[in-house]
Amino acid sequence: MEFRLLATEAGNHLARGVCGHLGKPLTEVDHRHCADGEYVPQIMENIRDTHTVLICPTSPPTDRNLMDAMILGDAIVRAAPARFTMVFPYWGYNRQDRKDKPRVPLTAKLAADMITMLCPTNVLLFDVHSEATLGYFPRAVKVDHLYSSAISVKRLRELVDDPFVVAGPDKGAGPRSAYYARLLGKDKYVLFEKRRGPDGKVDPALSRVIGDVEGRDVILVDDLIDSGGTVNVAAATAKFHGARNVYLFATHGVFSGNAMAAMDAGHLSKIVVTDSIYHDPATLSPKVEVLSISGFLADAVVRIHEGRSLSALIP
Repeated sequence: MEFRLLATEAGNHLARGVCGHLGKPLTEVDHRHCADGEYVPQIMENIRDTHTVLICPTSPPTDRNLMDAMILGDAIVRAAPARFTMVFPYWGYNRQDRKDKPRVPLTAKLAADMITMLCPTNVLLFDVHSEATLGYFPRAVKVDHLYSSAISVKRLRELVDDPFVVAGPDKGAGPRSAYYARLLGKDKYVLFEKRRGPDGKVDPALSRVIGDVEGRDVILVDDLIDSGGTVNVAAATAKFHGARNVYLFATHGVFSGNAMAAMDAGHLSKIVVTDSIYHDPATLSPKVEVLSISGFLADAVVRIHEGRSLSALIP
């Protein structure tokens, strides 16, 4: 069966990298917009009876990029491919994974329902915020979930010197911290707990360290970095308690608002992210290093196409 790769506008940069690894051209899409902003894409090549793969990150603006994925996905379905795989390098709205207050949406479930409406044969997700949301898809959709640790751990080993510890920026990051600690050969990990002073502001001097960071390099690990507030406090707390250097790895660099400036002024020595969300390199801080996932995704989609296991891609 012939294999075709397409991308939404948000996924174009990453898709071209994937195509480079595969030695295949990106299938042409005319990303047209009406005068009022409505998205009216047209696939410019025949994809009937092919295995069509759509790379469609729902990065900010999340509402627009999710809708673009749905619209282009609809065009693909109506063009009658034999198989249809949707690849979400970043799956937005996944933090809204529970109804923890009255009268709030469960948007992670809504997003899964929207995707399911297109009846893709496969969905490939990459380091989602809440793995429980994988159960929001019906059994008819084959869902695979891959982890950035497959490409990040090697780089993190190069960055730090012994002694070092792996840490989570808050108590909710315990499972991810334990996972990275194991991959990096450590049997313990550190967590931070924010505490506020009398003025209501988070105070690193009062914030709690669960574990020991004194005289050590610290690797903070998280799934995404948004405003940067939590990791900046964790880095300041680590330095206050005697840490040597503080590094951050976050799979998805959202970098909302003035996050970049805040981290530039903070205590992080280096921030490592992947290109699951594209940023113009000129807009990034010198502290930011970007690891490409294009080769990793290329391997994954070939395995899906050939019906092979993805287990070899999971550390």
